[in-house]
Amino acid sequence: MFIYPLLAQRAAQNRPIRVGIIGTGKFGAGLVAQISQMRGMEVSVIADINLAHARHAYTSSRVPADEIRAAETLDEMEDAIRAGKPTVVEDGLLLAASELVDVIVEATGIPDVGARMAWHALSNRKHVVMVNVEADVTVGGILRRQADAAGVVYSMVDGDQPACTIHMIDWARSLGFEIVAAGRGTILYADDPDGTPDTVPQRFGFSEEVLERRTINLKMFNSFRDGTKAQVEMTALANAAGLVPDVRGMH
Repeated sequence: MFIYPLLAQRAAQNRPIRVGIIGTGKFGAGLVAQISQMRGMEVSVIADINLAHARHAYTSSRVPADEIRAAETLDEMEDAIRAGKPTVVEDGLLLAASELVDVIVEATGIPDVGARMAWHALSNRKHVVMVNVEADVTVGGILRRQADAAGVVYSMVDGDQPACTIHMIDWARSLGFEIVAAGRGTILYADDPDGTPDTVPQRFGFSEEVLERRTINLKMFNSFRDGTKAQVEMTALANAAGLVPDVRGMH
């Protein structure tokens, strides 16, 4: 049950888990930063349609810019990974096709893109960690069955609200408690239902420097403040826990 000794063993064997990340917005870039502090795991390749974002995710985690390799083909990407070079590509499907990538993290936040990337990854027997909750609530059941048939893992990302809540539900059920309600809180301001992505910087107080440094997705952040994201995540929780919404639209 303990993760650290297993990762330490991989590090001692010089056999780190090779992670491929698709999408380096706020969450994806943060994940790159966290994994850079770990033993036994590495971000071998990042896919982003904006290569500058992919490079920024690496350099923000103290990877020297001249160490980063850009690839356009599968062969180029795998040559760079074998050489131990942090690699960036535009096409996330290259990650799904590579035998060198152990697990793929889908963090684009775009439902159709996430579904496509996960489908191809699972078809190639790659483990998939889904940050893209919008894709999960749409086709997660299909992807889970596909993963089971392929003998690999399909999982929502830990650390986000749905996963943190399901941990508490599992803990309580294991102790024999009856779960009568589960949820997450959010703040809804009076002007939020009328907000648009264009007004996100003003409503959140983001400067131009913050927007660039944190690669803020304005559409995603707007969904944080109009109630959309909370309800999408609660749908994921309902699917995982077998609980049902109390009323349409919840409270």
